[in-house]
Amino acid sequence: RIVLEGGSSSWGKVKARAKVNVPPASPLLPADCNVKLNVKPLDPAKGFVRISAVFESIVDSTKNKLTIEADIANETKERRISVGEGMVSVGDFSHSFSFEGSVVNMFYYRSDAVRRNVPNPIYMQGRQFHDILMKVPLDNNDLIDTWEGTVRAIGSTGTFNDWIRDFWFIGPAFTALNEGGQRISRIEVNGLNTESGPKGPVGVSRWRFSHGGSGMVDSISRWA
Repeated sequence: RIVLEGGSSSWGKVKARAKVNVPPASPLLPADCNVKLNVKPLDPAKGFVRISAVFESIVDSTKNKLTIEADIANETKERRISVGEGMVSVGDFSHSFSFEGSVVNMFYYRSDAVRRNVPNPIYMQGRQFHDILMKVPLDNNDLIDTWEGTVRAIGSTGTFNDWIRDFWFIGPAFTALNEGGQRISRIEVNGLNTESGPKGPVGVSRWRFSHGGSGMVDSISRWA
């Protein structure tokens, strides 16, 4: 996990954390790992940056290496694109690859309570949610497919509640739910529908926790 600390128009600190799992059958197996990460702003006005990363490890005298270089830039105010290439090698074997993709910038929903500047109740064990309203702009094929899959899953998936918790509640919402101990609560679907927005269809979901508190959601944000 890599976290970049700083404002939207500034460069800050980069924090990285890695977890290495070693099979219990070989507890004395040495595992040395080196990570090099370089982020260089090429055109800050356009959000154009170049990211280079090198991961090296030696396991059982075999050297493993992953090299990646990617350019990321703003295509529009709401869309970022990334193009890059890399190479993975294990011992004498190596394989080169290239990739490209896009991401829709964060979309925020703010409740009426926030607009009225009403403070959200905060309990010692964290925020307690009773109802959650989340809006997601369906402005690309991946999101549309995800939304349609969600609608189908309600009636056909026995573990739908677990899937919803793991998939939809991420970022600030996931943290708040985890702190409040509500991630183990049963979730009831109050509503799941699509409505028109200024730029196209918007997926609207309403969830209720079976034994939630009296709190309410400040905002929900989600990467597309």
